[in-house]
Amino acid sequence: MKKKSTKQLGQIAALSVQLEATRRNYIVSIPNTEERYDFIIDDGKKISRVQVKSLEKLHSDVKHHKSLAFDLKIYRYHRNRRTQKVYSSKEIDLLLVYMPTLNVILAFGPKTFHKKKSIYITVSNPKSKWYYKNFLW
Repeated sequence: MKKKSTKQLGQIAALSVQLEATRRNYIVSIPNTEERYDFIIDDGKKISRVQVKSLEKLHSDVKHHKSLAFDLKIYRYHRNRRTQKVYSSKEIDLLLVYMPTLNVILAFGPKTFHKKKSIYITVSNPKSKWYYKNFLW
């Protein structure tokens, strides 16, 4: 089977998050223009601008983290593909990350993602602050 492209992985992540949001009775709105967020979710009390990411690559330096870790890249290339743009809390309210290997969605608020390029998520160290189950959505 042919390896999925980055775009296909992103589409799968977005659809997985939309499906879960719908199951939770959120209203999901998709923008018609190019925005820094992928869609908006509304639970009737709060409206959130959501950026969706897919996470399935193990970090190459696993020994450094002393546990199995995933490197979540949370930046986006600017139009010229040379400049990395990080996400700020002024642009998005929630970062939702689909992990197909575990079939889970992780949620990160602004304190976690604001102006950062990456986060290392561990899947084998429950004592870690970055243990994936601490961020289940």
